[in-house]
Parts: sequence; structure tokens; C-alpha cells
Amino acid sequence: MKRLVVLFSVSLLFVGCSSEPEVMIKDKPVSHWANQLSDSDVQKRISAAKILVKAGPDAAGALDALEKAFGDDEIRAFAFRTMENIGDPAIPALGRAFVDDNKTKRKLAKDALMKIGPTTIPVVREALKHQNKLIRQEACVVLKSFGPKAQEAIPDIEPLLNDIDDITQDRAKQALEAIRVSGS
Repeated sequence: MKRLVVLFSVSLLFVGCSSEPEVMIKDKPVSHWANQLSDSDVQKRISAAKILVKAGPDAAGALDALEKAFGDDEIRAFAFRTMENIGDPAIPALGRAFVDDNKTKRKLAKDALMKIGPTTIPVVREALKHQNKLIRQEACVVLKSFGPKAQEAIPDIEPLLNDIDDITQDRAKQALEAIRVSGS
């Protein structure tokens, strides 16, 4: 019996150690602020969104709620800014928004991807293959902004020099020029 109690105590200790405590922002867990993003009261949503923007990477626990907030006109811009402040963990969600049908979401995602930087290149490379010419064009713009750091994207950009759309061809050319600026 004594052995069973010790084993049970040790197992509880390991279970307790396996999960990290939830990050607190303004004396409340991130999950509180994430839940507020879907509240029916617009002021609560806006307040929570502003708090999460300021939290930076600590807001990473709210990624799912922030991605859902991309659909809320009242807090969409805050959600994208928070994702930008979170950084690399937000890249998959920003990548999905970057190829969304909604032009506003795409623009906000583009801006966030550019600010996060070259770690977003794999997601942007995928967008170069998108059927929508506007998405291909914007992917070229993002890669151009990274300059020589986007060398790995050259094989994906080069086919766009022969794209059926003239603007896409031009954006691909500009991206390649910026990436190859170092004499590559």
C-alpha cells in the first residue's frame, strides 16, 4: 500500500511538471483574453485585442482565437498586429490568411509576414504557386523585401518570369533582381 501511494505521488508530480503554467497578462491568463476576442460585446473584444497586441510573444497561447478574429472587422487589424508581435509561431496562420479570398486579410498578412522576416520564406514560397495572380504578385513583393536572404526562393520565382500575367512577370523580375543584388 505504501508503495502504491508513493507511485501515485510521483506520477502526480510528473503530470504536474509536464505542463507549464499559463502565461498571465494583466493578472489574467492568456486564455481569458483569447475568450474575450469572441465576446458579443464589441468593447470587450477591442479591449482584449489591445491587451494582446501589447503582450507580444506572451500572447502565443491565443493563436487560435486570434486567427478566428481575422474574420471580425472590429478587431482584425489588432489580431494581425498581435500575430506579427508573436513572430514565428504565428507564421502558419499568417500563411493561411495570405492566400485568403479576402483582400484585406491578405494585405494585413503580407505586412505581418514582411515584418516577421525571412523565417516566413517557406510559407511565401508556397504562395508563389497559387492560382490567384494577385497572391503570386504579393508573394514576389514579400520575397523582394527580404533581398539576398530569400535566395532559397529563386527556383520558385523563376517560372513566374513566364507567367501569363504581365504584372506577375514584372514582380518576379523585381524580386529576382533584389535577391540577386549581392552578385549571386
